[in-house]
Amino acid sequence: MIPSLKNKMAQPALAGLALFTFSLVAAAAAPSAAVPVKRLVVWDGEQANKGAGWANPKGATVGPQTVEAHSGKTAVEFKFKGSGEEWPGTGWNWCAFQTGDYGTDITGFKNFTFWMKTKGKIADVQLNLLCNGEKFDMPEHHTEKVSALTYCPQLLDGAWHQVSIPLADLKQPAGFDPLHVGELQIFNAGEGDGSFFIDDIAFEGLADNKHLSAAPTEMLVNGSFANGTNNWVISAESGATGQAEVVGEGPDGKPALRLKVLKVGDQPWRFQFYQTGMRVAKGKEYVLTFWAKANQEGDFTVNCQQNHEPWAHPTQEELPISTGWKQVQFTFVAAWDDDNVRITFTNLGTAPGRTYWFSGCSLVPASETKKTAALAPR
Repeated sequence: MIPSLKNKMAQPALAGLALFTFSLVAAAAAPSAAVPVKRLVVWDGEQANKGAGWANPKGATVGPQTVEAHSGKTAVEFKFKGSGEEWPGTGWNWCAFQTGDYGTDITGFKNFTFWMKTKGKIADVQLNLLCNGEKFDMPEHHTEKVSALTYCPQLLDGAWHQVSIPLADLKQPAGFDPLHVGELQIFNAGEGDGSFFIDDIAFEGLADNKHLSAAPTEMLVNGSFANGTNNWVISAESGATGQAEVVGEGPDGKPALRLKVLKVGDQPWRFQFYQTGMRVAKGKEYVLTFWAKANQEGDFTVNCQQNHEPWAHPTQEELPISTGWKQVQFTFVAAWDDDNVRITFTNLGTAPGRTYWFSGCSLVPASETKKTAALAPR
């Protein structure tokens, strides 16, 4: 049982706009995807469900609802009424308006996609993407707007449709940061009285550029915790309880997962967190790198484990943890050819009140390991 599983949100200053925040984050499994990632869902209301939004004009609303959905049970609804002069519009921010190094690296993707359904009187549907920064919503943070009807002419027929837009068409101004994209902004460009329903917001398709060939093949999704706990599972069972929270307390103020033990179970491993869906090749070496600290010195265990019976984990190591941030490296050789393994941080449930912080998690094949700073002693 995890009684407190949430992400802290920084509220932006959006004068004159209605702001809606939703603390809906829950533990979510990573998609079983081939490497490199060909599709990354940033919001779907279920596994990826962190979000906050703003709406204009006065009286307009935006937020998750369960009456209409493309997949699962939840989609975002933007409900509005107004003239074109009032620019009815909304923004859905999957970083919940946290500023700084939060957001999605879109440089490896080809298309921006989402599913949408319209209801009522709708004019032209225009949209753009917004990147993050030290301050929220600066002019250089906005891509150019495009019309969704260009890519999906049947969008206004009242049915669900997927809208797929090449990222190359969303022109980025000087100063735009494609490494930290966090918001879809969408507008009814004219008089209207109706609703937009939006679901399954994602980036997909591999970009044909030099950035991909030069970058290591990252196997974890949301290893930075920039998207909260999305794609991670926090597990407490057999009497163990704890708190999980993403906070801006990592190295250099970056996001970090903070875990606090409330009650211990019958074994220390009853409190742990992990990510599933990775593929490994027998005999190949892999390197897990991350930052870690705790409120008191001790140790914990990391492993690469089968995410299915017989749940074998021959590759594991007990690692020391101190009260100051240290970068840790765990190198292992895969014991099997397996397309469904998980990386587990375990044996955390040792004493009530014990608190851990983890940040900047990365898993890559050893041949593609980045050069890093000094690592924690082994």
